[in-house]
Amino acid sequence: MTLLHSSVYSVLQLAVQAIWTNKIRSDNTTPVEVIRRKAAKMKSNIKDLPIAHEALGEMIRGQDWGGMTSAYMEYPTGLDFSPLLEGLEQDHCQCPHWGYVIEGSIRVNYEDGTEEVVGAGEIYYWPSGHTVIVEEAVRMVEFSPHDQMSQVLAHVVGKL
Repeated sequence: MTLLHSSVYSVLQLAVQAIWTNKIRSDNTTPVEVIRRKAAKMKSNIKDLPIAHEALGEMIRGQDWGGMTSAYMEYPTGLDFSPLLEGLEQDHCQCPHWGYVIEGSIRVNYEDGTEEVVGAGEIYYWPSGHTVIVEEAVRMVEFSPHDQMSQVLAHVVGKL
């Protein structure tokens, strides 16, 4: 059983106990209060998010919450992910992403040859099969399936 599965299982056990008994614990809290506290901790200030990998510096900060990587990213103008993605299927990122561009702009190139530019104030969904080039220094928030994102990030770091 993975750590995520055991954590989910533990929370489910607490939830069942809370629903059926709602007994007071030794610290004078009910299981419902414990669940609320755990859920409240699934938030963070950007600067408190852990750095994704020391090789990337502060470009990517993120946390796994509920099987999704929640990340804050800052990329400089001109950063081209294409060479970093070489060796992945079709030499493109195979992880879907959902996000919001706070400032700057980023060009997305898809496997089918289409492209689009996502700029400040826009939300996006990028399906598997894309690569990106930063057109104007960008700050963005992004959500991705944790397992897939971890594989892509490990590949990228291996190229540095």
